[in-house]
Amino acid sequence: MEKAKKEVAVATLNSKIYFGLVERLKRKNIGFISKKPWEPIPLGVKIVFTTKDEASNIKHHTIVFCEEGNLDRVVEEASAIIQGLDGKSFDELLVGIDPGKTIGLAVVSRGVVLNSSTKHSLKDVFQTLEQTIQSLKPKRVLVKVGTGGCLNQEFKEKVEDFAGFVWEKFKVPLKVLFVDEKNTTTIVKRRKIKKREKDMFSAVEIALRG
Repeated sequence: MEKAKKEVAVATLNSKIYFGLVERLKRKNIGFISKKPWEPIPLGVKIVFTTKDEASNIKHHTIVFCEEGNLDRVVEEASAIIQGLDGKSFDELLVGIDPGKTIGLAVVSRGVVLNSSTKHSLKDVFQTLEQTIQSLKPKRVLVKVGTGGCLNQEFKEKVEDFAGFVWEKFKVPLKVLFVDEKNTTTIVKRRKIKKREKDMFSAVEIALRG
């Protein structure tokens, strides 16, 4: 008998959230493994459930933030994301870019962080986004760029040029918004995010701003 694939990891020390997730995952027949936040995640895992406070300890491309009040929703969304990663189309990708000496990049869909990373150049950012769009086939992309002190006219123009490239290559509309980064540094300090992960976390915050 073939074993069910375990594509989800539950990585939290919060007992209420852990047992709430386990109950819901079992109910939906979603295979999962349990990990402590600092333990390595197997390559076959597509999504990791954790809390925002514990997320900085986890090294994975797709992290779902859980709270006691959103467990039903995140499990439903994760189920859809798993199917989406298997080839179904995403309606919209939200992209956060935090300009600086190193550039924070985050890709979010339906409240789930699909990718958060630090890049050394805009060329690296665009290469990652091109690969993501090619893989996930979204219907549209909304790129939000933080308007911090490191944002200049050349940076703006390159991001806007990239929107044209995406339309020409994939026929996917990409809209660029420049959003206020205010309070992202305060949030990073309050959550004690490690310095090397600050840009990634700020990019997630930017992507999720209204």
